[in-house]
Amino acid sequence: MKKRQSIPFPSIPKGLKALTDKEYWEDVWKNVKLPITTSPVQNHELDRIFRRLLPRSVSFIEIGCAPGSWMSYFAREFGYSVSGIEYAPMAAELTKRNLEYLNIPAEIFTEDFLSYKFKKKYDVVFSGGFIEHFDKPLEVIGRIVDITNPNQGIVITIIPTVPGVNKWVSKIFRPKVAAKHFTITLKELITFYEAFNVKTVYAGYLGCLKILVPIDKNEFAKKHELLTFLFNLPFRCWNKVIDTATRVLNVYPQIGVLSTGILHIGKRT
Repeated sequence: MKKRQSIPFPSIPKGLKALTDKEYWEDVWKNVKLPITTSPVQNHELDRIFRRLLPRSVSFIEIGCAPGSWMSYFAREFGYSVSGIEYAPMAAELTKRNLEYLNIPAEIFTEDFLSYKFKKKYDVVFSGGFIEHFDKPLEVIGRIVDITNPNQGIVITIIPTVPGVNKWVSKIFRPKVAAKHFTITLKELITFYEAFNVKTVYAGYLGCLKILVPIDKNEFAKKHELLTFLFNLPFRCWNKVIDTATRVLNVYPQIGVLSTGILHIGKRT
């Protein structure tokens, strides 16, 4: 069988367009109350997969790391030595303060991930809600793989927007936010990583049957808090029921068009 020809790693991607800017992210994180973390119960769907597949006590970096909740999770639950990179200065400072509150030692780079020259490779490279904010995700993935330990380093990618019901909810109710996301399918994500000789360890859908809260992250939500709360309440209740049922039954249906995101775990070969 003929081996797939791998794509050379880019240094600084040319013509790559970010769909967001520093102001966008600083607005996202400006009202976050610290400390903020995540736990195995809060993220039971992911936690069960991570515990089965990930190594312990290795080096870790999160790309687009604000506010540091995932870094605290991996430090506490897996014993990782954690680092993070965040190019919005306010978001980076928020992350530093949060991890100090949580007593998690961490190294935070306030840099542009696409151009920053890292001095080391990492055993686990994590990104949750990062790749889809660029118009050329393949080039971004190349940069991610490039900082991953070539000796079977692990790459974890979460993309919270996929084609289907929730994509349309976002387009209809919060089009400005939807415009900041480049649509990537699970099949495409697998193919992108394979182009860099990353073997897929796990690939699947997340949050099946949950519905994206419609009135959120838009001007109406900011100006009409009570109406927003009442309109969103049935959706939040439904999502709570689904979340509890999947955790108790340990059943996580894989229905792409009804999911809220995708997870890919790959290993460098």
